[in-house]
Amino acid sequence: RGSIMFSMIGNMLYAIGSIAFFPANIYMGSVVGVWSFIVGSVFIILSQLWKIYRIGTEEGSAFNFRRLFRDMDCAAQTCVELNTGIGACFFFFGTAFYLRGHLSPHMHVEVLDIWGIGSTFFLMGSLVLVYRNSSLTK
Repeated sequence: RGSIMFSMIGNMLYAIGSIAFFPANIYMGSVVGVWSFIVGSVFIILSQLWKIYRIGTEEGSAFNFRRLFRDMDCAAQTCVELNTGIGACFFFFGTAFYLRGHLSPHMHVEVLDIWGIGSTFFLMGSLVLVYRNSSLTK
């Protein structure tokens, strides 16, 4: 599945970007970190859009927004994918500030806040996934 491959590539790029932002690597890694986060975010956003499209379609029919919430399982799936996609958007836009060059200490804190909001969306998606998987085993 292409969406799983896109997620895997995006997550791998996030890991590379995180390592590049470690203080020991910051001099040679900041460009690598910035571009890894930006490109990784694009891959994750595309993956999540693809997954949401698949949830909203049935064999041989067009996308229908109501299908995203047609039952509890689809609603939970939609929430997982939406939260992950929104989190990736926050990482994309937060990281894009680094493209303008060196950031002031205040702006750096703003970027960290944007990343924190994105991380909160990733966490919410994960919590919904845990709920969904635990309710399926009952």
